[in-house]
Amino acid sequence: MLQVHGLWVYCRAGILLANLAEWLNKPECPHLAPRLLKKAEAITSAPLEKHDVFQVMVVVNDRKKHPTFLDAAMLACQKPIKIASEVMRLWRSELQDSTHHNGFEQLTIIPEKEGDYAAAIRLSREATKQRWRAAHWEWRIHAGRVKLAREG
Repeated sequence: MLQVHGLWVYCRAGILLANLAEWLNKPECPHLAPRLLKKAEAITSAPLEKHDVFQVMVVVNDRKKHPTFLDAAMLACQKPIKIASEVMRLWRSELQDSTHHNGFEQLTIIPEKEGDYAAAIRLSREATKQRWRAAHWEWRIHAGRVKLAREG
């Protein structure tokens, strides 16, 4: 990604398609975003690019849109988690800061809402171990422990 005159320019076709999918993720054209993301995933090979495409996939497959979206949301969350350790290793080797991880965050919220606090704690610990930032992992772990203790 390059910055030209204050605008971020994406040099990879997969990222371009993913960003277009996010922009087109509107109720009036529900079929466009998933099609673009499918194509973006198919043409993407580099792990960092895949991570960016998968991050958008999590946003587009928002579990809150409709109850039937839960399975698609969970699948979308699992994709970036599968490559998370490799992506973090690559970022560290390039001396870049870690970033937010939509997959870990959303896949942690789902079991929390279903009362599976042990699964939420496990995912939060994995995200902490890999050094993904932003989602308040320590707070989620603490809150999950408190809720588990209450159920006791």
